[in-house]
Amino acid sequence: MSRYITDNRYNLTLKHGITGTNDSTVRNELYEQLVSYIDLILDGRKCHLESVKGTEKFEVLLKQYETDRMNLIQPLSMRFLEEQYDSAAMLAEKYCDFASLIQICELTNNKNQLDGYMKKFAAQDFTDNYKKYVKDGRQGQLVEKCRRGGTVELSEKLAEHPTLSWVQSALTDDLCFAASTLYSLAIQESELVTRKKVQHLLQYCLFKLFKYFFTYELLVLSQSMLSLAKLAFLASDELKEKDRHHVKNIDNELALVAYQEELPTQVLTTYGYDVEKLRVFTPTELITLYTSEDNIDANEYDFKKALDLLEYVEQEDEKVSLKLQTWARAAKRDQWDTLGKNPEQQVQETIFFKLMDLAHFTGGQVNEFLPPVDMLLIEPELGNLAASSNFQFLIKFVYEYAYSNY
Repeated sequence: MSRYITDNRYNLTLKHGITGTNDSTVRNELYEQLVSYIDLILDGRKCHLESVKGTEKFEVLLKQYETDRMNLIQPLSMRFLEEQYDSAAMLAEKYCDFASLIQICELTNNKNQLDGYMKKFAAQDFTDNYKKYVKDGRQGQLVEKCRRGGTVELSEKLAEHPTLSWVQSALTDDLCFAASTLYSLAIQESELVTRKKVQHLLQYCLFKLFKYFFTYELLVLSQSMLSLAKLAFLASDELKEKDRHHVKNIDNELALVAYQEELPTQVLTTYGYDVEKLRVFTPTELITLYTSEDNIDANEYDFKKALDLLEYVEQEDEKVSLKLQTWARAAKRDQWDTLGKNPEQQVQETIFFKLMDLAHFTGGQVNEFLPPVDMLLIEPELGNLAASSNFQFLIKFVYEYAYSNY
């Protein structure tokens, strides 16, 4: 029988024969006939494929064969064909259509059969078909299969996706590994700050109850990676020294997220940031935004946050530069052109003095939080203010007050 005739009879049986009769006996005969046609078609194409193996045609024909195989087998599991699952599974198994086997097991909710296929076809990369789960956004189902006791191969495939593998580690009580994975993900995260922050107290409950009440939807809530990483570290039985170091780093990262959350929306929109999809800012960027002229309502507390953020700047030279910039910007917030009768009262009304007083009140040492006055006076950020004799007199008065009273 020629390929054209076989294909034609298959199409006629599928599109007109089965749907054109209500006689159950006739329909059953047509189903058997349809399966025979599919078997015959696939066998012929498989033989042809094997005959060109090793040639340049093989890869192209292999992809075509895989597409045709799926298109021929999968209709047998559709409702309009009365869900001929057994026939579809028989053909899918014979011709190694693993995607169809997975689909049939899902449609029939036959988890044991799926596990059997995993073991039977492990050497033939059966688990590679689960990549489609990630592609289709069904990561939760993939993790669930591992949780139920998926094969080693499937777990290895899951390990290729750190955003999922930490869940598998948590479910198998390997909390330290889960925490390490989350920690790595969080540290690398720079695209969206919302993935770093704690959005709800529910996140705490989520991790505590994760092993017992896992559902696919919970993955959507698992993006607060830093918080979950910390919880995983703290929940592990043995907290090693390196883990304590990780926990400290996580606290630092969470603190940075908190500083970013407190940035005024008006400043962010002025700089053109999308407040709904805000990327992660560096400590330097946060300092710049807090002390920016565009932060028109900034007070001593905003500038104090900028000073506190210096702790997270790693390069010492940059830290010194940012400290000078912060104090210079604080000075520029007020007018220093005139010299009143009571200089002490006059300077106490400035942001600069209030910032200095706040830094001292919160436990800071004056020689640590204040930059040397001679360095401040040559800071480029001051601009024309540095040349003002009134400013020079008053700022030195402020420094004398600080070193005398703090």
